Amino acid sequence: MRELFDVGWTGSKFTWCNKHRDATFTVERLDRGLANKEWLDCFKSVKVENLVARSSDHRPLCFSYGHQAPFFKGGHQFFKYEVAWGKDEGCRQLIREVWLNESPHDDSIRTVQHHLKLSRVSLSRWRRSSSSDFDKEIKEKSAILQQLQNAENQHNEVEVLKLQEELGVLLQKEYLKWRQRAKKHWYQEGDRNTRFFHACVMQRRKQNLITQIRDSAGVLRSDEAEIAHAFKEHFQNIYSSSNPRAVDIEACLQCISSRVSMEMNADLVAPFQQEEVYCALQ
Repeated sequence: MRELFDVGWTGSKFTWCNKHRDATFTVERLDRGLANKEWLDCFKSVKVENLVARSSDHRPLCFSYGHQAPFFKGGHQFFKYEVAWGKDEGCRQLIREVWLNESPHDDSIRTVQHHLKLSRVSLSRWRRSSSSDFDKEIKEKSAILQQLQNAENQHNEVEVLKLQEELGVLLQKEYLKWRQRAKKHWYQEGDRNTRFFHACVMQRRKQNLITQIRDSAGVLRSDEAEIAHAFKEHFQNIYSSSNPRAVDIEACLQCISSRVSMEMNADLVAPFQQEEVYCALQ
């Protein structure tokens, strides 16, 4: 039997109640939805909803799944550099041209900022004009290569080698694409395991998917528009506070690990010594 995973739930956490009216009243999550990895990989979105127990002491579970995961489209798309672009000569040439251009600024910091901004704009245009489906290209070239290898002889050997080289570049691009999305930084670039990285990406997207949230009033929201409004309201309240309480500031700072020790701080605020000034000027 393949390993089964708990799919999670939406709605009330508990699925069973003993209906006692005294101190022995108990609720538990006894019922849950289970699935194996192969089944979960077939769908982009899987949800188990705990419904209303109209007569039983157990809540019925509703399994729903789809081929397209729900998502929110933001008004602004952030630019992200794809590592796979570096394998394309057109991308490398574009970067060289951008950084060889003269900057209108004199100081080095603003010059670097200018070139970075220009690189972002140029790469965005290049990506839109030269975007390709690696998987489709790999399948098409693999089919052609198979035909050539089935009739391989000294006359088509050059074409076979050329196709193999092109396929190697495409496979490397696909590998880098999924490796970057999987956010796995603990391995070295070497053996390709695109299927593993693809699974990591899909699992991370499912984990990051928000299907419900409680707003500031404690009301559970599951509609997309209501979830977006709850987030907006929450952060508006945080950043519009004109007189935050000291206890709130302290609560925020508790989550931040200290980088400066008491001894380091004492050295930083200590008065300058004449010898220190002299050594700094040397």
